[in-house]
Amino acid sequence: MKRELLVWLDFSQDTVDTLMRCGNAAETRNVLCDRLHLERGTDKSEILLDAFQGCLAYSKEQKFTSDKISVMLGILNRVHNFACQTSFENSKETVQVLRDLILSHAYLRPPFAIEVFTNKESRQVLEYFMDSYIRHFKLYKYVFTSRIVMDVALEFPNEPEEVPTPEPESEKEPIDEALAEAQMPDDELEDIIRTALTGNFQDMMRRFESQIEDTVRQTRDNIESLQNKEEETKKSDSSASLQKSEMSI
Repeated sequence: MKRELLVWLDFSQDTVDTLMRCGNAAETRNVLCDRLHLERGTDKSEILLDAFQGCLAYSKEQKFTSDKISVMLGILNRVHNFACQTSFENSKETVQVLRDLILSHAYLRPPFAIEVFTNKESRQVLEYFMDSYIRHFKLYKYVFTSRIVMDVALEFPNEPEEVPTPEPESEKEPIDEALAEAQMPDDELEDIIRTALTGNFQDMMRRFESQIEDTVRQTRDNIESLQNKEEETKKSDSSASLQKSEMSI
């Protein structure tokens, strides 16, 4: 991150003077909300206003001048924007940005640095931010950064593609017929069942009668065949006895 001199940059002298003249916390929060372009009443705005209001209270407690207060609020603003510009872990980088910004206002070396804080004040400012913003770094990251949701789909190069198999027609027809019957009224369904049963019974009776006729016909033929054989046997016996009697004469 590029080093910048924050004196009157993010918080002008008029803004700092207005903050110093505020008589209560509500007025202070209104001024900060307007300067930071925050949406009033949201949880994010309230959390961020608490951080800036605490920074301002610390600056007043240390009896900082207006330029030092401007730098304090500017450092908090830049550190917060850097920390929340990504959803990934960047706590070490954020601390380094904080150190660089404080260092840029701790010694006189134009145009890279300007002496706003003394060495003692610089250490105190660093301790304050480490004990406040950096201490609750994960909270600010959780509230002010977007969630990252990753959808993972695994593909195996040698895995054959699944081809949907068509459903056999023999399996579809009973299902379609069952659905059609389920949609029919009860009276029509009863007639269909009665007709089907009657037709099946008649077919069964016709087959049964045909089988009986075939059985009777076969039995009659067998009887006639036996009778014919019996007559032939009698004829042969009578002819044999006749021959014996003739021979004896």
